[in-house]
Amino acid sequence: GAVSYPKSVRLIYQAVRNWQRHHLLVCPALPDEIKRDYLAMKSVKWQRRSGNASAAYWEDHCRTLGLIDTDSDGIRVREGVMLG
Repeated sequence: GAVSYPKSVRLIYQAVRNWQRHHLLVCPALPDEIKRDYLAMKSVKWQRRSGNASAAYWEDHCRTLGLIDTDSDGIRVREGVMLG
């Protein structure tokens, strides 16, 4: 399977990009229709963004969702986020 444990919130974007490049289209669990839809969306020019802007977007929004970096335990959810 495709499993990734990025060491920091900053690296989540790259982990997702690697998953898209190396696993998504060869995943036996993903229906062919979804793969075709993905390829169609990927080919639309307006969908393309700068890598730096996309990485910053992912990092900012992961932090907004409460993800934080720790010194020894990798990425964790900030205390209190799951309390509602």
